Amino acid sequence: MDKRSNESVSKPLRYSLTLKQSLTIITIVAILLGLTLAVRPGHPDPSEPRTIANMDQVAKVFLEYAARKDNVTGFPPAYGYLRTEAVEKPSNSLTDADFVLEPYTYTVGIHGIDDVYQLHRYAQSFDMNGDGQLSLMEYLPLGELDNAEGTYEFSTSMYTGTNRPQSGTLDEVESQLSSTYSRPFVYIPINKAQLQAARDYWSEQNDALGASYDSTDSRLASLTFPPAVYDGFVLIGNSPSGTDGGLCAVDPPGTPGDDYDSRYVYHILGLRVAFLATRDWPVDGKADKLYDFSFMDRKMAVQLHRLPDGSMGHGAFIKVVMF
Repeated sequence: MDKRSNESVSKPLRYSLTLKQSLTIITIVAILLGLTLAVRPGHPDPSEPRTIANMDQVAKVFLEYAARKDNVTGFPPAYGYLRTEAVEKPSNSLTDADFVLEPYTYTVGIHGIDDVYQLHRYAQSFDMNGDGQLSLMEYLPLGELDNAEGTYEFSTSMYTGTNRPQSGTLDEVESQLSSTYSRPFVYIPINKAQLQAARDYWSEQNDALGASYDSTDSRLASLTFPPAVYDGFVLIGNSPSGTDGGLCAVDPPGTPGDDYDSRYVYHILGLRVAFLATRDWPVDGKADKLYDFSFMDRKMAVQLHRLPDGSMGHGAFIKVVMF
């Protein structure tokens, strides 16, 4: 064997793709990439980091509130919740003062700071699912600012059985249905033990939507409202698609006045929404997690993250924080 033969053996083999083979590989890669994007919560949006940062900022404010030395109840209650000092009072003696009428934004000192709410206005109004009316979880008092005193006054009207807030002397309902104001995050304080009891009940009932409620059931009969402490909370914000997929527009489970005392409607509705927002994640799991969630997809069992109008997009931004 001559020298040239030895050289030909030692050289590595080189393989060139034909044009047809190259196009085939590119096509396969494109298909795989398309499948990857299809199962993502939604397409990337340049405003997402700011929205997530806003949620982190709001969560930090709540953690600071709960850490105050004079605070024995943990995170603050939400609008419509019965105040702790009124828990022993009979229903017929309750007044507006026994319920939380101020929004959480006012309680923790961020009311009126619009950039903290949603800088990019994913929610064009307080109507988070765009059905033309405000549900219990969607409503948040705007308040009337006294410029001289720098304080807010809030309507003292309460919800009725119509599942729609009454605007009282302030036309807050119409204002919130307009695009004048961006939507703050929905805040739901929770007691972990109560949420776990409700989860166990709905799991046994095979009720994935948390629509049923039987106050005589052993798991629910022991629940007292308000609880001694709120040791967790859920923040829900609209997605870049401008909807929360119906998560915040669900009705309270059961029937007020039959399955439970009507003064607890917000507490029990809060349990339901918190359950829907976290049902794929154990309550005793990671203490701080962000979700991208479409309730309507689960309810209707349709294509992943397909919105009610048929388009594809993000589910709601959800942040869960627990002690």
